[in-house]
Amino acid sequence: MAAAATDHQNPNRDDFDIDLDLDLLQRQRQRRRRSYGRYEILNEISRGSYGVVYRAHDNKNEETVAMKQEFRGLCDSTLTEIKILKYLPRHPSIIEFKRVVHDGVRNRFFVVMEYLEYDLKRYIKARNEAFAVSEIRYLMKQLLEGVAFLHKQGVMHRDLKPANILINSKAQLKICDFGCSAPLRDREYSPRVGTRWYRAPELLRGSRSYSSAVDMWSVGCIMGELVLNRPLFPGESNDHQLPCIHQVMGLPLKMPSLTRSGVDLLQRLLAYHPHNRITARDALNHAWFTEQLL
Repeated sequence: MAAAATDHQNPNRDDFDIDLDLDLLQRQRQRRRRSYGRYEILNEISRGSYGVVYRAHDNKNEETVAMKQEFRGLCDSTLTEIKILKYLPRHPSIIEFKRVVHDGVRNRFFVVMEYLEYDLKRYIKARNEAFAVSEIRYLMKQLLEGVAFLHKQGVMHRDLKPANILINSKAQLKICDFGCSAPLRDREYSPRVGTRWYRAPELLRGSRSYSSAVDMWSVGCIMGELVLNRPLFPGESNDHQLPCIHQVMGLPLKMPSLTRSGVDLLQRLLAYHPHNRITARDALNHAWFTEQLL
């Protein structure tokens, strides 16, 4: 009886080794399921109706990357983004496209891009205090440099918003998500682009003939949001968006952290008529970026 009790308390070592081997095999299988060639999935970053974005490790280059999987495969917006990013020269304010990876087992495609820790929407939401003017100037300068570069290359982004701007822990900013982008040509475009709170008045009115000024309106909305720590024109519906803009712009812009020069730049970005809206290049030369901070 005593021997039996001893055997119960000290299980056979071979059985223990088998359990360890099975556990190791299961972990290896899980690891293989979450690896795609040289890329190992680390965690999910975001998920929406369009697809999911993962953080992954590139085992070849020993770097962290972002891998975006569209639920519909390589749809038109994804192909547009890939085409534009492959066409554009490298720029410090534009996300870097790396390659497309195909999972032949499940017939899934992943677009591999440069990884940054946050998007500006979450970055703003996570802050417990307002941005300092020096921080706003630093972010706006990077954003305007990226937009000026795009327009010089003949590209309209058409969906600039905080969620489509990535930022890292050093406040380095990069524009991403080019699925709605279009070349700047003398032709008609669809007015059904952009996200409501950042959509220019001419788009809300249904204009099909517009210019890169639609991006500058969005930049102005982003600048206002950085100052206020909340959206500038939070319309409740498409029908309500224009009245919301008229209501806010009909009142004196109360931007306590901005100097008169800063308010002037914001107003030039948010000029109602697109012909009066400042360009990205001219905005970079605005006095607000060089005036002495108190």
